Amino acid sequence: MNEEQRLILKMLEEGKITAAEAEALLNALGQQDPLQEEERSTDMWEKVEKLGEDFADRLEAAAERFSRSVEGKVEYRLADKLSRLSKMISRFPFVSPEDVYEFSEEVEGTFRQDGDILCKLKTANGRIRVRGWTEPGFRLTVLQRVRAKDRDAALARMHRVDLPTNEALGELVIEVPSLPDVTVSLLLDVPRTLIYQLDLQTYNGSIGIADVYSRAANLYTTNGSISAVDVQAEKVHCETVNGSCRVERVVTEMFSGHTGNGTLSLRQIQAADLKCRTSNGSIRVEPQVRGTSNYELVTTNGSIRVELSDDAAKTDFDLQTSVGRISVPEGVYELKRMERQSGGWHVEGESHGLEGAANVLHLRARTGSGSIRLEKSGGVQD
Repeated sequence: MNEEQRLILKMLEEGKITAAEAEALLNALGQQDPLQEEERSTDMWEKVEKLGEDFADRLEAAAERFSRSVEGKVEYRLADKLSRLSKMISRFPFVSPEDVYEFSEEVEGTFRQDGDILCKLKTANGRIRVRGWTEPGFRLTVLQRVRAKDRDAALARMHRVDLPTNEALGELVIEVPSLPDVTVSLLLDVPRTLIYQLDLQTYNGSIGIADVYSRAANLYTTNGSISAVDVQAEKVHCETVNGSCRVERVVTEMFSGHTGNGTLSLRQIQAADLKCRTSNGSIRVEPQVRGTSNYELVTTNGSIRVELSDDAAKTDFDLQTSVGRISVPEGVYELKRMERQSGGWHVEGESHGLEGAANVLHLRARTGSGSIRLEKSGGVQD
């Protein structure tokens, strides 16, 4: 029963119209133009689309604000908060105030020149950075923030990193356990001429790699962001629970990215196989296609945007939303399917001249609440 029928019956119940008048109105309503009925139905689903996209946008923005704040609260603001806490504690008798002390230590050494170099860095609280440089050896900087009643007590609580510096290393393995009142950040500069196996993990803090060659790069953090810039690798995996993932100028055979709360932003990425998934956040991809590439993009609450700026590459796509719109440039693609499914859409299509093309992108994208937009050569307006 639609709203018009309910209104007629209510008027009858209230005595505003007679039974005969109600019958006539209901018969007339049943004889309405089906195109008008379809138009009303379309309007309803458009409202559903809008509500779903607005919800996804709000949830995405909230998740991004949360993910950005987590890392700072853990690593950068901790010292200030603990410092204020010590001042408050000092007001109470029989309680010893504690301050925050910062320490920096550098360790230098060399790597073997043959084979891949394993760099396995793990810390519970603190950030991890690996950066390529032009020097022949490596430099490890260990930054520590320690809460203690005095400097001697802080020195006693510090984590000691002991590395052999009189021999060329084939691997660099550092695992910092969870220490009370201590954050340990690891910053590693490495020769960019070597090839590395990177295994980087932290619980609270960000992870970043830049200007390196890697056989495989596995980057994982629970609370913090991940960045990979100017990287060449056979395989790259980025995973964060609360944080964003930023990838720029990366060439790899296989890329996988997963966030719980946060965005995935991939610019100028060249990957044969690419899989991105986020629960609450958007996915932005600017692919550079060489040969055949397969992309799978999935988000529960958030939008997906793919910017196809390479005119030499052809694309076929399978796009589906549960609640949200799909935008595809007009005249650029041949649409094979365009079907409304409740509050969402299912659209399939391909570039003109796809068959026999040297560079082809096979794109599959799915959203729960949010829109999907394909852009070509600078973007398309909705």
